[in-house]
Amino acid sequence: MNASYAVKLNVKRMKKLEKKYMALKTREQEDMVELRRLRTNKLLLHTPTASVAQLQDDLMIVRLREAESLADAKESRQNESEESEGWPAKS
Repeated sequence: MNASYAVKLNVKRMKKLEKKYMALKTREQEDMVELRRLRTNKLLLHTPTASVAQLQDDLMIVRLREAESLADAKESRQNESEESEGWPAKS
């Protein structure tokens, strides 16, 4: 009789463990879905960041070229001014 009582406990315990296992697997699947969603969102968030960084780099290049052009124009005006001062004045 002791043996049959122990078997009944094991069946109940097995059902309980099976229920816990199924709940754990369900939770694991939900976590995997959430993890995929978060990875997708992360990828989507980093993609625009790369284009923003590229735009910032492009803007810096344009500003440097503009500064060089302004410096060249200023130098040209100074050279013209110096050359015109070197010419004798008309009487």
